[in-house]
Amino acid sequence: MLDPKLTKLLKKAAGAKTANKPGADFYRKVFDAVEKCEDCLIPVRPAPERIALGPNLIRESSAQEKRILYAAPEKSLTMYRLFTLKSILEISATTIITQSRREVHSDSRLTVRSFEALAADLPDCSDFADVFVFDDMEYIEDRIRGSHIEECIACAPKNVSLIMIINPYSNIEALQSALDLIREKPVAVLDPEFEKSRIIPAFLSSEWNLLPLADNRRIANKTKRIAKDTEPFRSPRSGKTINTLASKLRDHELTPALILLKIPGHCESAVDECRKTVDQAGKALTEPRVAALLDLNPELKDHSYLPLSLAKQAAPCHEGQHPYWRELVEIFVAYGAVDIVFASPESAADLSIRFKSAVFFEIGQPQADCENWITPLQTDRIARLMSGTKTDRTALMIVPHTANIDLAYYKDLIIAPYRQLEPSFACSGASVLRLLSGGESAEKTPVNSLSWAIRPQWGRFCLQSLQNGLREELEKARCHVHILTVRSLIDLHLKLTKDINRLEYELSEKRSSGGRKSIRRSLEDAEHAMSMLPCGSCPHHDVCHKRGSKKFRGLLQAFDESADRLKMSGAGLELEFSLALEWLQEFGMIDHNRQPTTFGRLGAKTGIPFPQFLCRALKAGKIPLDDKLRKTAVLSGFLDPVAAGNPDLRDNIGESLDRAEKDYEALTPVIDSTRERLLRFGMAKPGYYLQNVVFMLEYQQTGDIDAVAGRLDISIGGAIRFLNIAKILAEVVDSFETVTVSLY
Repeated sequence: MLDPKLTKLLKKAAGAKTANKPGADFYRKVFDAVEKCEDCLIPVRPAPERIALGPNLIRESSAQEKRILYAAPEKSLTMYRLFTLKSILEISATTIITQSRREVHSDSRLTVRSFEALAADLPDCSDFADVFVFDDMEYIEDRIRGSHIEECIACAPKNVSLIMIINPYSNIEALQSALDLIREKPVAVLDPEFEKSRIIPAFLSSEWNLLPLADNRRIANKTKRIAKDTEPFRSPRSGKTINTLASKLRDHELTPALILLKIPGHCESAVDECRKTVDQAGKALTEPRVAALLDLNPELKDHSYLPLSLAKQAAPCHEGQHPYWRELVEIFVAYGAVDIVFASPESAADLSIRFKSAVFFEIGQPQADCENWITPLQTDRIARLMSGTKTDRTALMIVPHTANIDLAYYKDLIIAPYRQLEPSFACSGASVLRLLSGGESAEKTPVNSLSWAIRPQWGRFCLQSLQNGLREELEKARCHVHILTVRSLIDLHLKLTKDINRLEYELSEKRSSGGRKSIRRSLEDAEHAMSMLPCGSCPHHDVCHKRGSKKFRGLLQAFDESADRLKMSGAGLELEFSLALEWLQEFGMIDHNRQPTTFGRLGAKTGIPFPQFLCRALKAGKIPLDDKLRKTAVLSGFLDPVAAGNPDLRDNIGESLDRAEKDYEALTPVIDSTRERLLRFGMAKPGYYLQNVVFMLEYQQTGDIDAVAGRLDISIGGAIRFLNIAKILAEVVDSFETVTVSLY
């Protein structure tokens, strides 16, 4: 039941003027800057028009016969979005290059790249295009994807213009100054003046009353009283709760609705609980786009949730599903065949369709359950979808009365003023290697990092004095000259000790032979890594790991506190860069002039977070060359694990497991020596993932990815993405061999 006050708010918002669309003046300003070879920063409020801004900028560029490169994070370049991009622009011959997809047209004037793929190709991008359009740049806050965006900004050619689309932030001026410094040219801030989305925060009580969450930017008194005096929803995922929620949303015309659930598997079980609403669902399958998609991907015709979703007008959407399933869901919502989508926050953040309401169902309190809360970035991304329909442009973001809900946190997420941008550049060896491979940017590393430029420059000397004090205590230590590495080794020793104890306990409790075999292998890896740590033969072992003297403990605590503070400054980033440079030189990936070597360039092109193992194996000539399929399987072992988790290495795949282990026997000396050197820098990496090799071998034998994913107990979405990435890695290695000196 809608509270009268909420009804009044909805009517008031519906009567407000609609959002503006950027006119000719805005585009003229953008392309005046482009003609002057200036860059443009476009802060855009969450609004549905935001999604079309990138394509419209490309259309205007195309009209001026310019070659365009359009870049966005890999996860937001969904099939639906790519199709929409092509449809808006009426450009069929579009080159698309991501980590898992490559469609190259030599005569294309539009190239779409993911930031992840673009970062690996930056040394060769000087002639890619006349204009670079960087969309969804708010992902610069993302811990995983932010580094790739920063690399693309730092290494993009200075003779092209960047048009950067980002959320509005309170420190947008600091961002503009940082970009001026990095790009060495003026950066104009141009606001398209979209009206902010008219999103109303609402509270859903366990009595099924829908009322305002906030009143004058505070939690409404009535909401406080209900949340305090009534019991929350007892079983949010029960059939009764799910069906009642769906009925209420439909009855009050709050569909299409996005219902956010914290665990991907819960999205499917929620659809199972929904009641059937449509008797004849076949009409939706005859829509041209749906029919074309099913013809290209016939396996989707047998998707278990295809008839179910159409019959119940409710569909699940999460990362573990077939990549084309999400496109199908978006098409069904656009056509009205589905009006409720159950999605995980990760997947919901990258949808491209309009919703009338979003329900934060089963999303907990951040302090109580850090894995199951929605982030500010995800909330911003979802807010841009909240536009209602073309006739009624108001939308609700609903917080239900569930256990452990933090109403203040969600109220601030929805209605708070603009946040401050906080880049999350991860200064890893791979990111430094890509920056060094970016030509002229190499001379200024780390100054050309946006994170360095936007952070204050302080704290360097305090940490240096603490390092000197610790170095006196560890004068004869074998560990490392860098105290950061000593600190990492101490943490690594503690982590491995805990892992060994945990695995020993699990081994004693496990009964199945397959499970014991997998645990025993993990235990052997952990013990092997522990034996390779330099700490064991270091005369200062007791000082480091048993916290030795009072003086050392005090210095270590002060160092940790100083290092934590330093992470927020540019000086801390410089320290991390110096350590990364040192071990890149140690592995022969850069020379003494900080220029990437042959294998350094290959490492940057692969996009692998730790390319040392692969590069050293190639240099040693240990990768099989006689069998292309077998070579692809071996190469896949150096990639990160399958997205949905580690495959289960059980007895029914014993033949593939034996073959994979045999393939890697020849690589053992290279992998062990590489791992030992990494461990000396305080970095623990297993060297290769045997489960990935088993997956590739099983797939090559059967050709049935669904069967292999089911047998290994991994998601079909993770399996398809991994398979595509592994194939592209093999192509990168092959092409690299043909254009450089022989690797063998």
